[in-house]
Amino acid sequence: MDEASRRGRPDPAKAHPPQDSGPRRPRQTRGPGTAPGPGPGRAPDPGQMRDPGPAPDPGPARDPGPAPDPGPAPDPGPVRDPGPVRDPGPAPDPGPVRDPGPAADHGGARGTDEVKRGRPRDERARLAILQAARDLLLEHGYGALTVEGIARRAGVGRQTVYRWWPTKADVALEAMNAQAELEIAAGDLAGFLRETFTVAPRYVAALSGLMAHAQLDPAFATRFRAEFLARRRAALIDLVRAELPDADPEYAADLVFGTLWYLVLTRPERLDAALADQLYATLRGRRR
Repeated sequence: MDEASRRGRPDPAKAHPPQDSGPRRPRQTRGPGTAPGPGPGRAPDPGQMRDPGPAPDPGPARDPGPAPDPGPAPDPGPVRDPGPVRDPGPAPDPGPVRDPGPAADHGGARGTDEVKRGRPRDERARLAILQAARDLLLEHGYGALTVEGIARRAGVGRQTVYRWWPTKADVALEAMNAQAELEIAAGDLAGFLRETFTVAPRYVAALSGLMAHAQLDPAFATRFRAEFLARRRAALIDLVRAELPDADPEYAADLVFGTLWYLVLTRPERLDAALADQLYATLRGRRR
């Protein structure tokens, strides 16, 4: 008999036996540091969720090392110098355009007529420029002559003038040359001298301006001698040789044109027909 029986007190375990209430739900166990579960039907408490901790460190990235050196680029060598651009110079004078005559009638076709009119229109512009230069030289002299003024008087653009002549001096030179061919056209020596010494006074300002410009521009001086002075001299020498075979043609040209240019530059009032007759008599060996 145990101690409780001996003392006359009932055993609680025997007095109230445990009642069978069916199968028991197993008790949830938790590990150390684990919060109790939410139980059925309850949302988990965000405050009680486990912190997964920091992400694992992947370690330092691998250095791929320096990129390979491709080496220096090949040297293409020195660039070749093409040299200075060649100056094409002024466009050549196309000269007068030959008239091909009336075009055949092709039923009113416009193509042939337009081609026929195209080039003469350029020639008319060139002649208008020369006429404008001549008129301006007579009105205002060489010093006041400009390419703009010539173009305005001729009714063309400046580029049209520069198409045939590089400077105003060249326009004036051709204008004077054309005028000399037109006004001094005698076929005998006496007539040639008279026309030369009577036409020159109207162009003293133009002639003296061209001569002065030739002293300052060597390139123009070459053109002035070849295109104007030499042509006038050759015309006189041909007449002297034809009429005075015993005379020295070079001396005759020096005497006539030396006198002409001296008076143009210093005493233009002395230029007249009477002086031309005196020179003619001198060349023939007689004096009046």
